[in-house]
Amino acid sequence: MIKLDKENKHLIRLMTFIPPLLGVVVFSYIVKFSHNIHVPSRLPIYQGVSSFFSLILIGFTYIKNRKAIKGYKLLPILLVIFTLPILGYFFAKMDFVFTFLMTTLSFVSSGILYLLLINGKVFYYLLYSIVNSFISPIVLMVNNYTFVLCIIILLIIFFYIYKHVKNSLYKFCFNDGGVDIMKSIFLHSPFILLPFFDFVIQSAIGSKQYGDYVLLNKYLNGGITLLFSYKQLNLMFSGDLKKIHIIIKMLIGVLLISLIGVFFKDFIIFAIMIAAYSFGVNLSSLIVRSKLMTGISFTISFVGLLFVGFYFLGITLFKFQIQKNAQIFIMIMTISTVLPSLLILKLTSINKND
Repeated sequence: MIKLDKENKHLIRLMTFIPPLLGVVVFSYIVKFSHNIHVPSRLPIYQGVSSFFSLILIGFTYIKNRKAIKGYKLLPILLVIFTLPILGYFFAKMDFVFTFLMTTLSFVSSGILYLLLINGKVFYYLLYSIVNSFISPIVLMVNNYTFVLCIIILLIIFFYIYKHVKNSLYKFCFNDGGVDIMKSIFLHSPFILLPFFDFVIQSAIGSKQYGDYVLLNKYLNGGITLLFSYKQLNLMFSGDLKKIHIIIKMLIGVLLISLIGVFFKDFIIFAIMIAAYSFGVNLSSLIVRSKLMTGISFTISFVGLLFVGFYFLGITLFKFQIQKNAQIFIMIMTISTVLPSLLILKLTSINKND
C-alpha cells in the first residue's frame, strides 16, 4: 500500500494550484451556463460576503500570535464580524435570507480554514481549500434547505477540528491580539473588500455586463493568482519578501496601464486593465503582508480604510460615467489597491528613519 507523503513539497505546490482552478471552473458553469434564476440576484451578495470573510480570515492570519483566540473576550468581535455584512446588505435592500445563509456559511468555513492554519497542517488546509472552492460557488444555485444542510455539515467539521486543537490555543487579549487583527484587516481591505460594493456596479452596468465582468475577472485573476499562490503560501509561514524595488516598478506600470486604458473603450483593453489590476492586487498584498509579519504601526493601517472609502465614493459619484464606460471603475479599483501599498512603503520608511 502506497503511503501519501503529506509533507512532500511537490504535492503541496500542486495542491496550491487546485483551489483557484477548480473554483473558476465551477463558478463559470454556474454563472454562465446553469441559467439558474437565482444566480443574477445572488451574485453581488456572494461576491461581497465572500470578499468580506476573505478579509477577516486574512486579518487573523497575518498576525504574530495566531493561537490567541480562546475565551469569551473574542465573542463580541466575532458577533460584530458576523452581523456587519448582514446589516450592510439589509440597508442596501438585498435578499436578506440569502445574505444570512451566505454569511453563516462563510463564517463557519473561515473558522475551519483558520483552525487548520494555526494547527500547522498545510496539507489539510489545502485539502479543505479544494473542497471549499467547490462548495462555495454551488450555493449560488441551491435552494435554502440544501444551503442549511451544507452549513450543518461544515459546523460538524468545525467542531471536530476545534476539539483537536483547543488545547494548543491561548486566551485572547485585545491589547495583544486585537490590535494586530485590526491592523491586518484595515491594511488588507483595499485588496479584498471592494467587491462588497458590487451592487453599485451591477446597478450601473446591468446584470448581464456585470456577470460577464465577474467571469472575466475570475479567469484573469485566477490565472494570475496561480503565479503568486506558492509565494503567498511561503509568506504566510515566513514573512520574508525580497526584490521590493522590482515590485515597486511593476506597480507603477500597473497604474500607468490603468490610467491610459480608460481612454480606449475596447474589450481587449478592458481585459488588459482587469489583468493589470489583478497583478497589482497580488503584488500589493505581498508588500502589506510582509510589513505585517515584520511589524507596522497601527496609525499607518488606516491607509487601507481610507482607500476603501475613496473607492466607494468614486464609484458612487461617477456612477453615470461608469454606465457609459465600465473601464472607469476598473481604473478606480486599481488606484484604490495600488496606491495604498506604495504609500505604506513610504510611511514605514519614514518611521524607520525617525
